[in-house]
Amino acid sequence: MVSYRDGKCTFKFRCDETERLYLAGDFNGWLPHSTPMAEISPGIWRLKLKLAPGKQRFRYVTANGEWLTDYAAPIIVLNPYQEWDSVIEVPGEPVISEFQELHKSPPSVSPIKHAHDYTGV
Repeated sequence: MVSYRDGKCTFKFRCDETERLYLAGDFNGWLPHSTPMAEISPGIWRLKLKLAPGKQRFRYVTANGEWLTDYAAPIIVLNPYQEWDSVIEVPGEPVISEFQELHKSPPSVSPIKHAHDYTGV
């Protein structure tokens, strides 16, 4: 379950089969073990974060690397790996970073980059 209140998103999830649970998503570059959650009671995990406005995809990750979807999230979307991402829409005007703007691809062009794209070879 995820909710938004007073400028922060609260992520709360039940998972009994792990000694640690993490949150990964658009907001942390999908790094699986960079954002740990706190176990507030046995098997109940919680984390509060301030996120940029706009739609933010996310998933939970167990200590052994299993990716979990929060089906109680307001929005669920299929990702490129044919798995479901949870989505929260943070109120406010969406923020597009300079990195996102520079690396935006037209719809007809594949976003896949090759090593020679960066080396000029």
